[in-house]
Amino acid sequence: MKKNTKIRLGLLIIIIILVSLFYVIKNYSEVSCEKLRKKAWDLANKENYCDVDSDCVISTELQGGVFCCYILLNKNASLNKIKEINGKYSKKTCPLLKCDCMPLMPEDVIKCVDSKCIIGRK
Repeated sequence: MKKNTKIRLGLLIIIIILVSLFYVIKNYSEVSCEKLRKKAWDLANKENYCDVDSDCVISTELQGGVFCCYILLNKNASLNKIKEINGKYSKKTCPLLKCDCMPLMPEDVIKCVDSKCIIGRK
């Protein structure tokens, strides 16, 4: 085999390996981001509980990362773990979410319905 052919073959093998690694890393990152997103939402949903309307608040502390806009939570919700996951999501190469936040209208009210905080109309 000629020296040029060996060099070309070696370069081709290196390129194939690099492309394969890029593909594996990209797919791993997407799976990892999806797991973070699911875990953050699972925790946030657990913190959305209430007995009466006054238990519910709109939280803007979690905006960015996994959460686009405001989310409804119990006024005593523990946000530390959710913030930690949200921060990991933001620091990774996770895709930014396209957020189209609708402003609350004057007729919107926060209610406790079936032990969950929701936004309803007056």
